[in-house]
Amino acid sequence: MKDFYKNKVYVYCDPRYLNNNKGYKYKFKEGILRLKNKPFYIGCAGYDNHLRHLGRNRKNGKNELVYQRIEKIREEKLDPVVKILKVYKDRKKARKLEEILIIAVGRQDLKTGPLLNRLDGYKNLSPKASRIRSEKTKRNWKNFEYKKKMSEKKIKDWENPEYRKKMSEKRKKMWENSEYRENISKINRGEKNSSSKLTEKKILKIRKLEEKGWSFLDLAERYEVSQSCIYHIIERHTWAHI
Repeated sequence: MKDFYKNKVYVYCDPRYLNNNKGYKYKFKEGILRLKNKPFYIGCAGYDNHLRHLGRNRKNGKNELVYQRIEKIREEKLDPVVKILKVYKDRKKARKLEEILIIAVGRQDLKTGPLLNRLDGYKNLSPKASRIRSEKTKRNWKNFEYKKKMSEKKIKDWENPEYRKKMSEKRKKMWENSEYRENISKINRGEKNSSSKLTEKKILKIRKLEEKGWSFLDLAERYEVSQSCIYHIIERHTWAHI
């Protein structure tokens, strides 16, 4: 239980491909990854989420190829071999190792190895697009009846006080994570904010013109924003990241 809440870097292996003699070896900067069975997925997760792909009712998810492989293994009355490679307190270190191992073993889609991963670790996903939707899911969301059904389900869920309490506790836990808060702030930062009228180029121009002696009123009229907006830009209360 002491490692339950920590971040685990794990690998799924196919029990149908067993190499007792030499095994499967993959070199990387920090050492060598040795496995008896052929790997097909490497991931990083906390709690017991390293087992999430093994759920029998989860055929459709972020990576359908992984679920399809698991189903094929189970058709032969076997189960994937799950091996935890390393446990970290620091999530960034765990994700870094995940990325290193995926590159070392190689991805099937890039024709560099056997892994079904579609990305070299978590960092390739933007905070806004933290998951990749399958083609089936994309088609479903174009269907009005499907959208309506999902909307009604969500409303029904929120009418349940136990569900609301559960979600509230989950969100509180998420906000305790500084990395999560940072990612959320990046979603709506600068030009990514849907209500933003300005661009990074315009912000830099505003600051240069202010240095040349332009008044807040002139700048506000030129860029069609309020004087207070110009003030906060100049004082770096907003757009502080550039």
